[in-house]
Amino acid sequence: MKVIVTICSKNKDNTVGHIPAYLRYKSTRIKQVTKIANEECLPFFILSGKYGLIKYNEPIPFYDYLLLDKEVARISKIVSTQIIDNNISSIDFYAKPKLNDWVTYYEVLGKAAKLSNINLNIHNLE
Repeated sequence: MKVIVTICSKNKDNTVGHIPAYLRYKSTRIKQVTKIANEECLPFFILSGKYGLIKYNEPIPFYDYLLLDKEVARISKIVSTQIIDNNISSIDFYAKPKLNDWVTYYEVLGKAAKLSNINLNIHNLE
């Protein structure tokens, strides 16, 4: 199955309890990629440095977490397992150009795709 993926957002809704991921993350990019996924009728996942791949509507709690270089290998393995468990065969990754705070997320997804032997297509957003 082909899916759409983008990364999470530093800006979050701080509502107590669990709310859907696409509402938790306050990002115009996530809204933009949600629209793309809906237009293409493809499942949409958000890559979190804490949780790995999250279905866009999966309820998640508030958290504040930045993915560090030293965690790339561990999170890559988690994401690889999630790819297999969700029968994902191809990822269209919508991302900003490799900004400093995006580099670790690119690395995680690239390593996870390689471990899972799936196609990873990167689409740059402006």
